[in-house]
Amino acid sequence: MSRGDKQVRVPIIAESRGVTKITDLTYHFPHLTKLTDLSMKYTSPYYKEIIVYPEMKPVYGLEDVYHLRPGKQLSTVSPYEDRLTPTSTREYVPQDPFHRIHWKASAKMNALQSKVYERNVDYSWAILVNIGERTRLGNVHVSALLESLLSHASFLCHTAAEKDYPYELMINGKRPHQRPYLHQREGTGRDHLKKSIELLARVSKDQNLMAFEEMLHRFNLQVSKAKGVLILGEMTEESYRYVSEWVAKGLNVYTLVNEGDYATMKPIKKGMNSYVRTE
Repeated sequence: MSRGDKQVRVPIIAESRGVTKITDLTYHFPHLTKLTDLSMKYTSPYYKEIIVYPEMKPVYGLEDVYHLRPGKQLSTVSPYEDRLTPTSTREYVPQDPFHRIHWKASAKMNALQSKVYERNVDYSWAILVNIGERTRLGNVHVSALLESLLSHASFLCHTAAEKDYPYELMINGKRPHQRPYLHQREGTGRDHLKKSIELLARVSKDQNLMAFEEMLHRFNLQVSKAKGVLILGEMTEESYRYVSEWVAKGLNVYTLVNEGDYATMKPIKKGMNSYVRTE
């Protein structure tokens, strides 16, 4: 290696989700003539970071998670139409209003034709993750189901990104500065997804927790529009008070329920008096 370079490849195997940094690089190799080893220490700053994203565990029942209000996502069952984007025409029926008549198409077909518009609905989501778990004595610690919750949350984020649904992600883990909890504002697209799964990867097993009820209180203050609310993790009596208010206002609220080998988003109905907990 005299006056030359040598490239050494070091395989890395990811055994669990998380984030780590390499802070000390030292290369040991045998001397050709002596019995001792030689060591070469890398002294320059090394800023590489290794991120292991959570695996995805499927969640069923997402086809029903939407809020019945005008939006940008296409739907076949929505009562709302985008009047700026007519897609086709059909034969006129007496129930059609006068402004729906497509006069050019009617003249061409020699019969009255009505405009057909794209139907849309609001599929925006708020994904709220409770990574805490309360003991019988009332103490709160990081849930034993942490990895499962983060894996389900990862699946929800990927699904929303693939379908171009706007979503925001909130986790009741404290952070040392800025916002007091882990929060990603509403957005769409692949870049938004990358930030989501990186946020999930950075949740630590020793994470400091904010009370889930406090996070729901802050979400209740800042929510600006009706949206589908997806709750993952333990539900308590205190947190259900906020949920019941949202349901009474007409929001669609869902909670994750583990059913054996798979998990499903189940709606929380108005008047429910039980609290759902993932087991």
